[in-house]
Amino acid sequence: MKRFILLLPMLYSLAIGAEVEFTPAEEKTAQIIAVDHDPDPYQLGKNTPVEFITNRFYMLRHARWTVRTKEYHGMSYAKAVKTLAEFVANLEKGKNWQVKNEKKLLPFLKKSPNIDGEISEKEWNSALKFEGEYRIGTTTKDPNGKESEFFIAHNGENFYVAAKFRDETIYSYHDREYDKTPYPLYAGDVFEIFIRPDITLPYYCEVQVNPESELWILRHKNSPFGGWDVLDSFAEFEGIESKIKVENNILTLEVKIPFEFISKYAEIKDFSFLLVRSNRSSKKDHVTTTIYPLLYDVHNIFGYMESGFVGN
Repeated sequence: MKRFILLLPMLYSLAIGAEVEFTPAEEKTAQIIAVDHDPDPYQLGKNTPVEFITNRFYMLRHARWTVRTKEYHGMSYAKAVKTLAEFVANLEKGKNWQVKNEKKLLPFLKKSPNIDGEISEKEWNSALKFEGEYRIGTTTKDPNGKESEFFIAHNGENFYVAAKFRDETIYSYHDREYDKTPYPLYAGDVFEIFIRPDITLPYYCEVQVNPESELWILRHKNSPFGGWDVLDSFAEFEGIESKIKVENNILTLEVKIPFEFISKYAEIKDFSFLLVRSNRSSKKDHVTTTIYPLLYDVHNIFGYMESGFVGN
């Protein structure tokens, strides 16, 4: 199943909505990016903060042809201009991105935590800890997440993750499909864990946990031309455990993920990871935050924090 970039809602609305208007500045920007260049943005983006965006450059060929010829090539001229202008805006944001997340090693836990939703000091005091939350594309902590705490470690066989955060309104969604339902897990309140087992390869895993401890477990492959392919999807997987407790609007959760699940398509070597909180506060308001600054989207594997293991 092919999935494309979620970070550009405007592009989606352009594809399905009514005709749009564009500014002279947007048209000029679109005309420039529509012309062939060597090297092009796809090539220039490799191994830079914008790689997640520039990978989809060749998928913009219809928009570029439309702007160059002012003829219909799968979309109207106005939609093509807006599409290319949005691409350039995200490209420029990435070029100005100054954040480089420092590599952090995962501590070894001498005693494995009980997955009971209770974060005890004795179990988690040696884990790698993060405090606070960042909205996607920002570099300052979100004040709404000032109480939040996140933990990650390993025991040589499993990844262990824990989190504690405040949530005043709980929305639990249950569906495990992308396109056939308005209520997939990730569209409600959900905690997400992303692990890329080898930073030189495009494979990565995702575990979603909703407030009822229900799981959506996936393996993905990043596409070289934007987005990602879903390789596997499960409601449960042997060895993966989760438990969430809610008390006085405070959620505490613990998750165990076996190395065996992570390493199906790539051996765990120098890996990277991301912890994500999606918070739905109403039917209209949905905010995604991460434990460190991240550009564009939670599937931007090129921005994940690099890591390794501290031995026993």
